[in-house]
Amino acid sequence: MMKVVPTPGMRITGSICLAPGEYDFFGKNGLIIEASNVVIDGYGATLVGGYMKKDISSPGGGTSSSVNGNSNLNTGGSNDGNINGFDYGSRRNGDNAKELGYFGVGIMVKNQKNVIIKNLRFKGFDIGAYIAFCENITLENCDFSDCFTDPDWGWDDHGIHGGIYMEHTHYSTIRCCKAVNVWDALNMRYCNHNTVTGNIFSHTSDTGLKLWNSCYNTVNDNDFSYGIRIAPGEVHARDSCCVLIESGSNYNIFKRNNMTHGGDGLFIRVLNGWMSTNNLFEENDCSYANNNAIEAWADNNKYIRNIANYSSYGFWLGNSDNTVLIDNEVAYNGTMFHNAPEAFGNCGIAVVNGSGSHYLLEGNYIHDNNGPGIAIRYKKDYPSFHWIIQGNRIENNKNYNNYKGHGIYFKNARFITFGYNEFRGNEGENIFFDDNVSDVYYLKG
Repeated sequence: MMKVVPTPGMRITGSICLAPGEYDFFGKNGLIIEASNVVIDGYGATLVGGYMKKDISSPGGGTSSSVNGNSNLNTGGSNDGNINGFDYGSRRNGDNAKELGYFGVGIMVKNQKNVIIKNLRFKGFDIGAYIAFCENITLENCDFSDCFTDPDWGWDDHGIHGGIYMEHTHYSTIRCCKAVNVWDALNMRYCNHNTVTGNIFSHTSDTGLKLWNSCYNTVNDNDFSYGIRIAPGEVHARDSCCVLIESGSNYNIFKRNNMTHGGDGLFIRVLNGWMSTNNLFEENDCSYANNNAIEAWADNNKYIRNIANYSSYGFWLGNSDNTVLIDNEVAYNGTMFHNAPEAFGNCGIAVVNGSGSHYLLEGNYIHDNNGPGIAIRYKKDYPSFHWIIQGNRIENNKNYNNYKGHGIYFKNARFITFGYNEFRGNEGENIFFDDNVSDVYYLKG
């Protein structure tokens, strides 16, 4: 297959290979895939978009409806950033992409099936890849780094920007791709039964991965680290995080991902009252978060063999009922970062300020936190209840300022059942009942 020089607005209707090189797409949109059952192999080609300041002069300008008579290539049409093929909808907030030097979409696929896109690089675009209403799309070994980012943005939603945006796309695979120094590396809305594996989606100013009403996805062995947006001296990180899950994103599986050094590591957020439930998080490292290694406001999720260390809190789980924590390490929280201390201080696992009932804590190693290893607290007239706490090692939790390093701190809780747990070296009480705690049971053996 001959190698083709890519041009702005090129419409692709058959399998092609691109000629290696760096191509100037400044102020223009990229490629539009208008066929199913095709393979686009970039052979390392780089498409450089942008706006305001042109840094690169590259060969390959102009448009052509065909190359050597090949009707699979068609590059006509406007490139004003909102052409028919590239209209990706209005933003919820003001669009500052142009003023920051970003423009357009690098590659778009809509209403197609069985498309493979590989070995391409995009930078300088507002959105690197836009994939909508598709099935069985594969993105492999593509790089979307240095597309839109905005580390100075405030707390509110910024709309659709960054590396890869997918909506209503199912049974697809994102594999061995990269999106560094972007807003959202991978943003998935209404996307089910997809696989995300082996990617580097780190150093983002909003999230490494964002899920909205996206279910039954498998997310394994990715680097989502350094999802953070914070100014020097700022306490909170404006809800930036490595992985953000929202609005009925259920039955997803996350294994062996790097979610370290974020605003939060993992955040299951429920701003609209729609919980994301029945997700499994296993063997992920969420440490070194400015705020919480793992934060969730949602019921019926399982956390197994994760690492949640060196953050302000290891787990923050208020308003999360029917929750399982097994074999996690939760250590050194409140030591490096100690933002937003409660009346008991910071701690390893906090289930406070929201409903916290029907819990299993088993086999966790909770140690060396500043403040309690575990804190359980809700309201006097609505206590947290029905906890099983067994097989945990709870050690060396520290007094800090006026806060006590209890093993477990309780307030407003009932129906607590303890199996055997190993307590050692806690500077406060091993188990401290502050107020309104009843129906506590200790099992022998």
